[in-house]
Amino acid sequence: MREHIDIFNINNDFSTLQSELSSNTLYTYAFYNGNGNNSSLLLDASNNPVATTFTTLSGMSCIHNSSKILLSNGIYKIVTKITAGDQLFSPDCKTTTVKEVVPCWLNIPNNPYHKCIIFEKDSLAPNMPNERFIIDPIHPMSMIDDYENNGLILAQDFVNGKTIYETDYKEVQEMFPKNMIHNRYDLVLTKGDTYIANNVVVKSRTSLKNTGYNF
Repeated sequence: MREHIDIFNINNDFSTLQSELSSNTLYTYAFYNGNGNNSSLLLDASNNPVATTFTTLSGMSCIHNSSKILLSNGIYKIVTKITAGDQLFSPDCKTTTVKEVVPCWLNIPNNPYHKCIIFEKDSLAPNMPNERFIIDPIHPMSMIDDYENNGLILAQDFVNGKTIYETDYKEVQEMFPKNMIHNRYDLVLTKGDTYIANNVVVKSRTSLKNTGYNF
């Protein structure tokens, strides 16, 4: 099974990129910061670039890698262990399949001031979220009970300054063990528009390149 890797600050240099990759691992694609934009580079099984141009991704809005995703069997699985083919619960269609796991970046010391919204446990309602939840400010989400009638709103619109607040990943680092690697992820599903993370509803991406929402 192929795995994803995120690489930052390689200065758009294909040879540098390839030297960073292990010859023993297959990579589907890599993300990195090219000219200030989040970009993707498709790689083949030999880690050779499929294209020689950069593709700017639309709205890299993601959830923190501590997030746990609700499977269709009612069990939560940490997002870093989610793979294509996993069966998830979706409020839209009950059961859906992961088409693709989209990593946003790795090694946050390269971007410690990236903003995020932190929801402390029970900050929305009892057991919502069921543990601390970290998400990008413009990522659409909802409480489970509100989703059907009111739809999704931006994470930043829930901020109350107390149990739900905006911060950056420099502060997030201090909430976890020092040796923890911090990533951000999103999911592409075969059907349905949402999944459950930490007992709240989260909008899925429509594809690798596009979020599928424009709030």
